[in-house]
Amino acid sequence: MKLPTLLVSLPLLFLAFSQQTSASSYPSFTPIKPLYHLRTYTKLHSHTNPHSDHRFNGLYLHASPTGANPDNHYALFTSNISLAAIGFLNSTNSIEGFDLNKNQPYSFSFQMQPDAGWSEVDINAGLGSLQGVEFADMGKAGKALVLSNASKMGSIWGGWIVCDWWHNAPQLFWRYSDKYKPGPYPAPRGCADVDLIQVLLS
Repeated sequence: MKLPTLLVSLPLLFLAFSQQTSASSYPSFTPIKPLYHLRTYTKLHSHTNPHSDHRFNGLYLHASPTGANPDNHYALFTSNISLAAIGFLNSTNSIEGFDLNKNQPYSFSFQMQPDAGWSEVDINAGLGSLQGVEFADMGKAGKALVLSNASKMGSIWGGWIVCDWWHNAPQLFWRYSDKYKPGPYPAPRGCADVDLIQVLLS
């Protein structure tokens, strides 16, 4: 899939929205139960989700090393549950954490791309400042990971979008809400709006 002209013209320097806590701060890290995987549930066709690509349905979030830094990972998706990242919710400050079997917690890091309708999500070492994460009941689909409207990022977060991008695997992005960027932004071809559904581990 080719990058939209708008994104190609953007500066390569992105502003990371969350500052990560040093790994040395977690000498005896233990994830907080309940533990779970995050699985995609493709949203129905709509004016903002014109393609609703079901190839992206039922995939598990996993953390793929960037190669540049062992503590930084791309948020990608796979059908192989054995590769799925183990998630947990830090209830103290409502941060989505991940246990990658590296003796330290990891968490989401949102990138910011001015003038774009959506931006990249990474999974980096430490518990970042992306607070306000919670689960919302989506009925038969299950409980979906969302950002509270009362949180700093929740006020501009407009949902999750998955795209075939440049890592040979579907990649996670986040949408800007209409309040932040006026007017709906249709998902590009090769992308689809999804919910991230909690799949509890026994």
